[in-house]
Amino acid sequence: MKTIKLSLEYGAWPLWLLDEKGQVIDTAMPEEWADEKNLESLLDELQRLHESQFVDDGKAFECRGFADENEKARYLALLQEARERITKIIPDDWVFIDGTLG
Repeated sequence: MKTIKLSLEYGAWPLWLLDEKGQVIDTAMPEEWADEKNLESLLDELQRLHESQFVDDGKAFECRGFADENEKARYLALLQEARERITKIIPDDWVFIDGTLG
């Protein structure tokens, strides 16, 4: 059984493919979703916004948060859209884990 996890972490693409033991196989679009270019673009933008919250200048690494409320609202809207799109296209015999919920 395939498992897909949506997880936002600095430096990692947000869609994770997991094996039966929950170990990360890859952070990429599943081959079966090759036609899902809109989802791929959405996830790219979501990750870009997520990483924009951080300062990583080689001396310090810290989370500074969103630049403004509009950026935060865009991020939350993209996150919801990604969740909805994944749950709509995921096959019944796959498992979806939303790692963004805490």
